[in-house]
Amino acid sequence: MKLDKVTASFKEDKQASLSLDFIKDDLYQSIIHTNAFKRLNGITFLGAIGLTNKIGKKRDISRAEHSINVASLAYKISIARKYDDELTKHLCVAGLLHDIGHFPLSHSVEGYLSKQLNVDHHVLGNLIIDGEFPQLNDLHKILKDKVNISFIKSLLEKEVGKDLGGDIFSSQFNIDTIDGIYQSGLFVGYELFNKDELINEVFIKSNNDINFNILDQFWESKNFIYNQFIHSDFSLFVDNIGELFFKKNKNHLDFNDLLSVEKSWYKKFFFMNLLKNLDSSTLLSNYKGKEFYLPKEVNDNEQHFYKKRKYSINEKEVSLCNRYIYVKNIEKFKKFSDNIPTENLCLF
Repeated sequence: MKLDKVTASFKEDKQASLSLDFIKDDLYQSIIHTNAFKRLNGITFLGAIGLTNKIGKKRDISRAEHSINVASLAYKISIARKYDDELTKHLCVAGLLHDIGHFPLSHSVEGYLSKQLNVDHHVLGNLIIDGEFPQLNDLHKILKDKVNISFIKSLLEKEVGKDLGGDIFSSQFNIDTIDGIYQSGLFVGYELFNKDELINEVFIKSNNDINFNILDQFWESKNFIYNQFIHSDFSLFVDNIGELFFKKNKNHLDFNDLLSVEKSWYKKFFFMNLLKNLDSSTLLSNYKGKEFYLPKEVNDNEQHFYKKRKYSINEKEVSLCNRYIYVKNIEKFKKFSDNIPTENLCLF
């Protein structure tokens, strides 16, 4: 599966739009209308890469849309497993809140900023759920009267067993990753798999009657998205722009910026305005435009690293944990190609 063979038919997430009636419930409506949840409308799912010129003009979704998609999968599984209303409610709320602590630009700058400020999006999410920030504590006021907050946090921390539905968040085929890989595929022009078919095989059918072709397709899609898209030279380059800026402008950032939205970052951090000038069409083919230069800040002497992921399949195995293999290694960034479109790009 190669990105340079992506077809021109760009997809929308029709699978999600057909299954969102559950969100009309009063509790879920009250949650998605809180300041805490509405903040996610201002945060792109793919981070910096989602703010570049779009492939085929396909819009990146927000963290709010992704969270609703994940909750919809939790709802479908709960109904199919015949969970009672109380457990179903908690699983859906956990789906809605699983990304509540994400920073602007999602994962793009989280690695660096979390080290500088001693907090990642999981820790920040727990603080928001606990009502620690006055401007966002409307969420906590709802949760404390409607759900068991400790159980919600245990679900999100993957501490709950399958008997209470914890596997839908902790499985190697968890619903967060299922929607994440699916949405990433849509962004680059592929409808990689059917989410409903996949959750049926993983979470609903008997383990003795699994269609491995469907699971294999997802696992191959995951490898494709990470290695051909997320860890492509272009995506690594785009993600690195924000980190380079904050390294050289440490005094520009404070903790409240993590609770903000990308619109506010555009006003405060001028590197954000550079992203829309980068052309993500390089993901599809070699860039054959004008001559571009690479800013010296990207070619600094400091070595940069990323976590390279490889997802492979042992087709002889029928046990899921043995069949689907995940290996993670720390890799050095390659020298960024001078074909990456950075015309008139000046970071500082």
